[in-house]
Amino acid sequence: MSVCEPTTYRLGEWDCTGVTDGEMPLPVRNFYHNADEAELRAALAIQGIAGESVPTPFNPLLLRRGDEVVLIDAGFGAWASTPTGRLAESLAAVGVAPDDVTVLLLTHGHADHAGGAVTESGALAFPNARVLLSRAEVEFWKSAEAEALAGRRAGPARRVAAALEDVSEDIRPGDEPVPGVQILAAPGHTPHSTAVRIVSEGLSLIYVADAVAQPLHLVRPDWNLEPDLNPEDAAHTRQMLIDAAVRDGSLMYCYHFALPGLGWVDRAETGYRWRPAC
Repeated sequence: MSVCEPTTYRLGEWDCTGVTDGEMPLPVRNFYHNADEAELRAALAIQGIAGESVPTPFNPLLLRRGDEVVLIDAGFGAWASTPTGRLAESLAAVGVAPDDVTVLLLTHGHADHAGGAVTESGALAFPNARVLLSRAEVEFWKSAEAEALAGRRAGPARRVAAALEDVSEDIRPGDEPVPGVQILAAPGHTPHSTAVRIVSEGLSLIYVADAVAQPLHLVRPDWNLEPDLNPEDAAHTRQMLIDAAVRDGSLMYCYHFALPGLGWVDRAETGYRWRPAC
């Protein structure tokens, strides 16, 4: 798969560009774990999906404003035997080198979002960047509870957390670690997952991380991901972020949507409707 042709959007003072770490098929049930089978198949058929898997990209968001280069999430990187690890190539396509990144903001500890923060040798992949990651999220992945709840995903997340523990700065909901970049609480997928609101000149964009992972989550916000560690909280977070985007007219950026991954959410007869920005 070639590097997706990125599209840059102007949000006030920010240039916002979706970049990719790669793509691979994942089981449909990873995304709609609690869905009724007949309802799920009917909904997928409307989207032209008939098989047992769905193409799943891993697309961080790049923000640029003057000398500030902010990367939100970092893909899988070299932490897994997957067709990923292409983030540096994708960044190069828009004129950004790893050394140029000034802030790396990680929404949670799952390896498909945070693994790319560290190279295969254990060095920081973005050596000049402030690394921002919830301290509570790091502590969770170090705990015995994480393994009990997350199963096979706990090991990779624990390794990422250990690699970043001493070099990352804590972030909490309500923080604004970079002017115009606000941390939102988004618990459920992991206990301390965060989302991000980017604001400038009266405009806003909500980066939802894994709260909305597939388009059907807009139609059925009650359908949870298999990795959601607290499904009830995850469904509440999903609904909260969707409602905020509709209420405020905010753009939404979805990490696992095909690039450019950016659009608006409108109310529909059933659930909500995705309106791509291009």
